[in-house]
Amino acid sequence: MYSARLLLSTILLAAPLAVQAAARPLSPINLHHTSWTAKDGAPPSIIAIAQTPDRWLWLASFNGLYRFDGVRFERFQPPGEQKPGNDIWGMRVLENGALWIGYRFGGASVWHQGRLRNFGTADGFPVGSVVDFEQDWRGTVWASTSLGLRAFDGSRWTAPEMSHTGQCMLLSDPDKTLWARCESGTFALPKGGKAFVPSHDGLGFGRMAMAGDGTVWAMGGQRGELAALSGPGKAGPVPVWPRAREAGGTMLFERDGRHAWVTRADGVLRFGPGEGASIFGAVHGLSGSMPNTVFQDAEGNVWVGTENGIDRFRPAALQGVALPQIRWDAPAIAAGENGALWVGGTEVRNPGHEAFAALPPEDSASAVSVVYRQGGDVWTGGLNGLWHYHEGKRKPFPCRITLSRGRSTLSRATAKARSGSPRAAQAWRG
Repeated sequence: MYSARLLLSTILLAAPLAVQAAARPLSPINLHHTSWTAKDGAPPSIIAIAQTPDRWLWLASFNGLYRFDGVRFERFQPPGEQKPGNDIWGMRVLENGALWIGYRFGGASVWHQGRLRNFGTADGFPVGSVVDFEQDWRGTVWASTSLGLRAFDGSRWTAPEMSHTGQCMLLSDPDKTLWARCESGTFALPKGGKAFVPSHDGLGFGRMAMAGDGTVWAMGGQRGELAALSGPGKAGPVPVWPRAREAGGTMLFERDGRHAWVTRADGVLRFGPGEGASIFGAVHGLSGSMPNTVFQDAEGNVWVGTENGIDRFRPAALQGVALPQIRWDAPAIAAGENGALWVGGTEVRNPGHEAFAALPPEDSASAVSVVYRQGGDVWTGGLNGLWHYHEGKRKPFPCRITLSRGRSTLSRATAKARSGSPRAAQAWRG
């Protein structure tokens, strides 16, 4: 009896023991993902990411300024007497390659051409928190603080004649208009202009991002709005994109012009061709539950900074897919015709994430342990026997097992099916 059971399980199915195996969850983002946390040396609470022309990746955190080369994290300690502060609140690399750093409790620094320079009240810089930097059409550097905007003339910082106060997010568009989205409203300093003028009432404080076509989009704010401030996007309706989280969420438009990222309170999502616009969060391996910033480097990698570390997303030569729940250790697959793929007893004519996600789960009546393609015909075997697919029709194929002298022998019909010829069937034995 024991030998019979062993032969039946081995010859009839030629597959692993039947077990229930849940399919691996489908990654919501169709890119290779790597994360770094404290155990890898990553700083906590990364709120800004930038890249200087020398390809260093700079990480601004509440615990200071770090550099990252893709392998090692290094707390930045420049030569000379001046040192950067801790508790960074804003950071940006401007057009000339200078790295500007703002601090939560006042003051700023700039790292350029191997030299660090600090600014404080003696330089006309306010004590308020610094959230952002940008340049205008003249090359003047602007800093946004909790006490309002400040402009740097090369030696001192001065306050512009503006009626509004409070912190702002800054962005310069392709026409060299400098946009300031502030707590008291949205303002623009056009090329050739000498002062900011009010624009787009009712948006409130929030972030901005520039799309590949040059459109500057305002998002987030108190209501999670999305509005085009300048560029071609102003002429059309607002796209039906996923909205960034209110009061702090941001977007990133990839340089491929086809994909964009949105930060939410529970993760990030990427939308565009091949993506389902679903949240990628801590359950999928994100380093933290709250994404603070998203950035694309010169090599095309997308980086996300969280409260626990940093994540990288990049294209991969091989991409994982989720297959339906199966009864075996691994799904039975075989290449089909014209790029199709057989998964168990189902032919997927256009393999892709959505097609695989739509496959039904297996049950005892449809479980398949082996798939074999011979020319235009396909054979499948499983708990419900041997099946033959020919010209779009599926038929059961009769087979039986006999036990003789302690050795199993497949029937002539089954042997013929295995070999494809009657002569080979006569010679084949299990």
